[in-house]
Amino acid sequence: QPVRTDVNAWSSFTREMETKGIKVETYAITARMVEIPAEAGPQLHLKAAGEVLCLDRVRGWEGKPVVHFRSYLHPRLKLVIGDDFDQPLYELVRNRCGVIADQSDEELTAVAADRRLARVLAVKLGAPLLQRNRTVYDTRRQPMEYSVVHYRGDRFELSLNLRQQ
Repeated sequence: QPVRTDVNAWSSFTREMETKGIKVETYAITARMVEIPAEAGPQLHLKAAGEVLCLDRVRGWEGKPVVHFRSYLHPRLKLVIGDDFDQPLYELVRNRCGVIADQSDEELTAVAADRRLARVLAVKLGAPLLQRNRTVYDTRRQPMEYSVVHYRGDRFELSLNLRQQ
């Protein structure tokens, strides 16, 4: 049975899963400096020249990967490769940098798993994934993270609760 989460009330993935009685496991974490990707620069209000910290994390439960996070973190946070990225990211940013994640802009798309994502998420090539592109802003409405998140379609559902205006 896929786990359902509400897109409107996002928080730490780990903490949200805990409220559902799920103990999140981390299968891979990689932090590295990369040239600012074309898709991340405008979202973070950065020019194309320069580097950002890129954080890749694979998480899931019961021995099965469910989600791959690729986050590009704004340089003003001053996070470094050696930081403890095993903890929930927004808790690390709050505790280490004094910056609080407050809101986000989200785009949801259905995609097919390419070779890399199929391997990382333990699915067949072409398996359906939900892609979530997210720009997270702090309380001053400054961008702090741009992420591309892929969820396994067979293990995870995102829900929305919308109101007519």
